[in-house]
Amino acid sequence: MLRNKFDPLTQIKEVSSLWKISSEAGQNREAIKYTDAIQAIIGCMLLHEDHIGVVTVCFNCLCCIVSGHQNLAIAIRGGLIPTVTVLMSFYAGNEFICRRGCELLSFCVNEQEQFALFGVIVRVQDALDKHIHDRLCVSWAVQILDNICSSKAAGEALVFGPCRIFPKLLSALEMYTSDQPIVNSTMSILYHFMISGDSNTTKLLRQCQGIDILAYLLTVNPSRLVCEYVMEILLIASHVPDLYSDIYSNLHVIVSVIGNYLSEKTDTCMNIIGNALQIIHHILRFKSEEFIKAQPVVKDLVQHVMTVIQTTGPHQPTVVLEGCLVLAHLDDRYHQEILRLGLIDILMHTLKRFLTNEQVSSAAITALHRLSSFIFANKPLQGNVPSYINIIESVIMIMRTHHHSAHLQEQCCKILTTFASSSFLAWEIKTRGGKACAKSAAYNCQINSAAQNLINQLRCKSNKQITTTTSVITKTISPPPLLL
Repeated sequence: MLRNKFDPLTQIKEVSSLWKISSEAGQNREAIKYTDAIQAIIGCMLLHEDHIGVVTVCFNCLCCIVSGHQNLAIAIRGGLIPTVTVLMSFYAGNEFICRRGCELLSFCVNEQEQFALFGVIVRVQDALDKHIHDRLCVSWAVQILDNICSSKAAGEALVFGPCRIFPKLLSALEMYTSDQPIVNSTMSILYHFMISGDSNTTKLLRQCQGIDILAYLLTVNPSRLVCEYVMEILLIASHVPDLYSDIYSNLHVIVSVIGNYLSEKTDTCMNIIGNALQIIHHILRFKSEEFIKAQPVVKDLVQHVMTVIQTTGPHQPTVVLEGCLVLAHLDDRYHQEILRLGLIDILMHTLKRFLTNEQVSSAAITALHRLSSFIFANKPLQGNVPSYINIIESVIMIMRTHHHSAHLQEQCCKILTTFASSSFLAWEIKTRGGKACAKSAAYNCQINSAAQNLINQLRCKSNKQITTTTSVITKTISPPPLLL
């Protein structure tokens, strides 16, 4: 090769022979490192950079020689990275060169300094941009970008920004939904873009219908890793007001993900469910009125939330918390469904299971407070006394346990005030220590208004209960009339 280095046809023959030898057996590739062959091939590519035949055969040969990282260190020392970068720039429109170039660069992902120095990211972006229809080129390109984003130098790597590459990544997801390596790498890159805090990312997500594409991916490729990434991305997106409508329009897909993972209790699956519930909770806070148009979806959601709250263990309190918050923010029209499914008793059981967890208790009590007026108006006292007593006892238990939480004390006082509209229940609240808890709340948490309302209601109604009871007793034991 060195003797005839200026003759391109001779170089093609020599490199082709070397390619054939190295592809026949691993020991041949091992033997090459004791020669100057790798440096000669790299030099040959630079010398004949305008000869597509020489460059093509050299790329093929190098991919074979350094595959499995054999001889890679020698190639890197010999200038592999800058040489490949230059030729990818020169042949940016050549699908084959860009594909092989990305393959070679994927072997060198640990050379972050050289990647930054020689502009590797730009060349990979160009390859992805120009050759999105070449599956192998896309596969190598997203693998490189994923490794860069996931490296310790991710902060510096993301400086190149999402503006140019973001639409192509979404296109890759649409085109290669069944190619798991491409999907996994692309989702990882998108996730790193989202957590980088770049405001352009959320803008592009909307401009490129990114939420719709991610929802579509969930329906055609619902692998666990894909679900995990999509829920993480949507969770970040759910904090961006401009994306609320896009997420809301795909709510049925998010609800179906919850249903798919209900039977699995691994930490990963529970995290997926927890993130999905948190997304719905965020959207509900701003879009609850639109849930009227989506009754079948909401019915499924309520059923799933009931299962989540009922079956999730104490080591996953965040999932239960988000389930309770979803119930708390549902439109009033769905309270009947909640009552029909027996979710009130499940909430009471949750309060007992997570008694010392202030966050879960707060979420469950918030849900109960939203439902209390509906319960009192639609659940007759007759035949339901044990259920009401259970609620009262659970609320008072929370007040005693979390006596320094102003939010919990206020919510509990409001729930008990609603129930104290019944003279019978007012008496039960008072005898079980509700009045004493209200006085303590007023003193410890400075919630004078809510606590005083409860105290006044108890005074009024329990006195009426005493008067009614006394009247009944007096009438019962009054002496018979005298016989003349």
